[in-house]
Amino acid sequence: MSITEPFLSTNLEPFRKIGGRGDRDGPTSQGDREEIQMDESMRHDIALFRYGLIAPLVNGQVEPKTYLKEVSERVHHVPHQGDKRIAAKTILDWCTRYKKGGFDALKPKRRSDRGHSRRLSPDDEDHILALRKEHPTMPVTVFYEHLIEQGEIPENHTSYFTIYHPWC
Repeated sequence: MSITEPFLSTNLEPFRKIGGRGDRDGPTSQGDREEIQMDESMRHDIALFRYGLIAPLVNGQVEPKTYLKEVSERVHHVPHQGDKRIAAKTILDWCTRYKKGGFDALKPKRRSDRGHSRRLSPDDEDHILALRKEHPTMPVTVFYEHLIEQGEIPENHTSYFTIYHPWC
């Protein structure tokens, strides 16, 4: 057993269950990641994982160069994000953020465009919302198909979830 083994993510399995979300395998593609809205529990889980990796460095328990090499060569299960390799530079960045801002600085930042469509302009959004108010009882799936049929949105440009999201 190496000096860093007790601190590696393979031993953080008990922490994956925090918030009742530990059984989740995480998204499999970039598109899936965009659909997940990160709540405070998820942000906390990720910060806890990050702290688990940087604690030996922050507390001076290991020789940094050896530890960073060992940790960056492994695949880690990141809560709610799946299996990933973590670059040594990223771990050092987390250390810096932790030293400046404490545990909360390890939480992923909220998106600056949260609550706004990245596919639709504000005018398009307003137009679709106005159309939706004309058909409030129409199921969203039917409304989406209606928008495509009427030429309000191009078929392959805007996904169902872009239209669905404001009403979920």
